[in-house]
Parts: sequence; structure tokens; C-alpha cells
Amino acid sequence: MKHICILILTCIEVVYGTNLFRKNEYKFTHWKHYSGISPYFESNQEQLNPQLDRTCQINKSIYLIRHGRIVVDDYDYFNVIRPFLKRLNQLKQVEQLNKNSRLNFLLNWQSPFANETVEQMTQLGLIESYQFGIELSLKHKDFFLFNRTTKYRIWAAASQRTKQTAEQILRGLFHSTNVNETELISISEDKHRGTNSLTPTKTCHSFRPSDGSKQANTWLKFYSKSILKRLNSELKHFQLTNRDIFAMQQICAYEFNLKEFSSFCSLFTIEDTLAFEYYFDVKYHYEIGYGNRLTPYLAIHWLKSISNLFNQSKQNVYLTVVHREMLSIVLVTLGLFNQTNDFPLNEIDWHRPFRSSWFLSFLSRIEFQLFSCSNEKFIRILSNNKVLPIPSCSQGIYFSCPFKLFLHYIDQRFQQYRHFNQICQLNSNETFSRIDFYD
Repeated sequence: MKHICILILTCIEVVYGTNLFRKNEYKFTHWKHYSGISPYFESNQEQLNPQLDRTCQINKSIYLIRHGRIVVDDYDYFNVIRPFLKRLNQLKQVEQLNKNSRLNFLLNWQSPFANETVEQMTQLGLIESYQFGIELSLKHKDFFLFNRTTKYRIWAAASQRTKQTAEQILRGLFHSTNVNETELISISEDKHRGTNSLTPTKTCHSFRPSDGSKQANTWLKFYSKSILKRLNSELKHFQLTNRDIFAMQQICAYEFNLKEFSSFCSLFTIEDTLAFEYYFDVKYHYEIGYGNRLTPYLAIHWLKSISNLFNQSKQNVYLTVVHREMLSIVLVTLGLFNQTNDFPLNEIDWHRPFRSSWFLSFLSRIEFQLFSCSNEKFIRILSNNKVLPIPSCSQGIYFSCPFKLFLHYIDQRFQQYRHFNQICQLNSNETFSRIDFYD
């Protein structure tokens, strides 16, 4: 009888590919928890199907895309990493680390960061942007057959990294051919453009990039205590600070983006990495999330502008490349990833819906998808290929919003948050009634 049972279990394993005697192995993917420094990835916990069946077809898609991987952000380099690199030189002068020490690699480590590499795109960033263009060409192949009488247009904020991302997407989209039949429209990041901008956090004079820093640094002081105790125990003549810990975690993330490996990452546990991720969730909640009353005012004019594009026939696929802030403020204005409570600063809020790693990684994208089924039109929003049902408007097929209700939803929010000029304290020469660069 015993042999028969073993035979049956063996047959089950062969047929279904399941080992009934092996426990499920836990695997933690650290780079999926670096917030805005994460490489692109897709996370679909709800398992809502992003694909449409054959009875439905996409009529138009509007994408908002963050630029691809960069070597290092300017603020992070000049304010966090470079000060640590100076302190690292001091550490090397006074410490003789044991060869078995976790910190031993620091003695020979060479920084890949320098003034001239700030905000430069990495090779992987360029390749991934090109690959995304190929993905778009396959997904929307019927829209990109080149028998056009006008140039295909793509929009980008005026920074080098956003424009380079857009250029690579175009090359992938048209397989490096017909690129001369395209046009990249660069939108100035000048602070006097008011609502007529892809960088409203720069044009709103009331907006402060420092918002959230106080709360995030309170959390940093709390979670770094155990890390400091662990690492400082290996040092005799030098003591790391909480700012050093934060810098080392940033180096781990940026160096991984650059090389797909970093010795700094080995210094940190799973708990340390999740605490690092939570730091940014706290920061962004108060800066470009639900904790900042300005947030919906910053994005509503762009949302109103694209809602008008659905009724135009100039292009079937609109692509706009921006910075990370734009994605967050758009999602918040739509009521998605809704964080109704503030973040505790002495423990991680494990149930928080606002997790920036899910929607702010490099090359993250939001797709506004207009599709039709049986002559009815619907709108779906996808963030990194994950379906996001719109609050109070998800009764359509595939948890979509009926098209007319979506337009009404945007109009309602526009009436509520349209007063950008007053809230942002603009001068009369900075006021624009609408966004016009898609015309």
C-alpha cells in the first residue's frame, strides 16, 4: 500500500509539475523596493487581466511615461552621496578593516558617480527604452503602419534624460526606420509656464520639494539605529551616522541600476531594504501624494487636456515622457492608491496603499486606454500594466469606466481643482487657461 501511495504521488508530480515534498521557497527581490530608484517591474497583486478579449478593441491609448534609468539623480548625488564619499575617504585613512568584515570591500571600492555622470542615462536605461518602443509597436501594430500624411509626434519634458528616453522609444517603435517621419516635441521646464507645462511642481510657486523631508528623516533616525549598531561594531576609529546609512542604501540602489550588482546591497537585510522603501513612501506622501493639499491642483489641467484628446483623430497613441513627480500627482488626482491616513514614523504601515515602488520606478508608465466592446466605449487606467479601477467608476467591462462617465469624472475633479493660478500664487504673466502643446 505504501509503495502504491508513493507511485501515485510521483505520477502527480510528473503530470502537474508539482513537488509535494518540497516547501515553497521564499524569495525577496530587493531591487523591487527602491521606490523611484527601482528598475522597471510589473506588480499585479489583484491579478486583474490587462488583456482584452477578441470582441473588444483598443481605439486610443495615452501614455504618461517616466524616463529610463539614470546613473544618479542630481539631488541625491550632491546632497546625499557625495558628502558620504568624502567621509568614506576619512574612513579609509583611519580604519584597517578585517578581511572578514562586511565593510572590507570599502577599501578598494571605486565610485561610479561623478559630477559629469549626474542625470546621465545608463546603457540599460537606453536599451530598456528602445525595448519599450518595440513592445508598443507590437501592442498597437495597427496604429503604426506607416502610411501617414503627417509626422508621428511624441512629447517630452525638456531635460536630456526625458528627451533621450523619448528618442529611444521612437527608435524601438519604428525599428530605427522612418524616424525622420516622427517629431519629438520638447516642453520647456521654465518655472513661468504655469499650467502649460509637464513639470507643474516647478511652475507652482507654492510647491516646496522639501515637503516630507522632516517626516522621512524622523523615520530614518528610527530605523537606522539597528543598522548603525551592527555596522559600527566593526569599526574602531570611525562611526557611521544615519545619513551615511541612507547614502549607502542609495549607492546600493543606483549602482545596481548601473551594473545589476552592488556590494553595498550585501550590507542590508530585508528589513533594512523595506525600511528604505518606506522612507520614500513617507517623503512622497507629503510632497507629491495625498499628504500635500496642492497635489490635485498640479495635475488636473493635464488630465483635462488628455480627456479632450480622446475625441480627436490626429493620433491613436499619445506618448509623453516626464519626471517621476508627474506620475504620482496624476495618480493621486485620480484618487488611485488612496492613502487616507498619515504614515506612522516609528513603524512601517504594512497596509498602506501608497507604495511608490509600484508606480515610480524608472520607465514607469500610466496608460489611459479607450476601448470599445459591442459599440460601447470604456476607459481603463493601467499603471505598469496593472489595471487600476477608478474609484466610483469601475462598473464597466474589465473593471473599466464607461467613457461618458469618465469624462464626467474628470470634469467634476476639474471644477474642484482648476484654480492652479490662485493656489500656486502665479503672476499675471504666468497664467495660462489651458495646456496647448497637444494641439
